[in-house]
Amino acid sequence: MDKLFDKILNLLVAMVVIVTNFTGILTIVVCDVADLHYDKFLMLFTMLASILHHVSANNRGLEPIVFKKYSEQFLWIDRLFALMSIMRILYLMVCYNLFQYLSFYGYVMIAFTLLLLLLSDIGFRSNKTNCSKIIYAILHGGWHIMAFLMASSIYLAIYTISCTDRHDYR
Repeated sequence: MDKLFDKILNLLVAMVVIVTNFTGILTIVVCDVADLHYDKFLMLFTMLASILHHVSANNRGLEPIVFKKYSEQFLWIDRLFALMSIMRILYLMVCYNLFQYLSFYGYVMIAFTLLLLLLSDIGFRSNKTNCSKIIYAILHGGWHIMAFLMASSIYLAIYTISCTDRHDYR
């Protein structure tokens, strides 16, 4: 009975983390509206890479759903696309001078989002207990949601600026 419960819990944790990636669809739509085609595909591949990683992940005490053989490759593809997305967004924020528009609240949200990632990836590295698996799902799912929502906000700001400004750095 315990084995069955563990399998169901692993599946639920993986599904929660996978489903939160679909927040990226909003980001893709915003990129499409803003005519940021490179960013649209970057966000699509980032979302897909994360989904593939989480269905195959055999780390953090979780069992992979499928693609166990490619778990390590999908992990590194996920990391690569996440890094590329972060670097692209930082580049656009500098080009459009978006840091001047960030309030204290904006910086707190960035810190909170990074804290979610840090806590989920470092704080719950082994996930030996059922409770830690659930906390990992909440924290890492929160990271996915916050990261994609912040990206959407930044792309909306870029779209607003590009509609009102002659300079377009895309």
